[in-house]
Amino acid sequence: MTAEVMEPIKLRTHVFKGCQRCGGDLRLERSADVPFGGAQYEYTCLQCGRSTSLRQFLQRMQQTQKPVAA
Repeated sequence: MTAEVMEPIKLRTHVFKGCQRCGGDLRLERSADVPFGGAQYEYTCLQCGRSTSLRQFLQRMQQTQKPVAA
């Protein structure tokens, strides 16, 4: 039997100075465009109002992380 173990992702509710547009603070919020019962989340800038989907934010974070040298 084979089991796949996934690495947990720790989400921060606030990301200070994380907005790519204005450099403002981001807050994790439930997406307003999803019908009731949906669970899509996005980061929204508190200063300019720009929204970034959680998927895009995580991809950007993975790209900026440097691989650990063995």
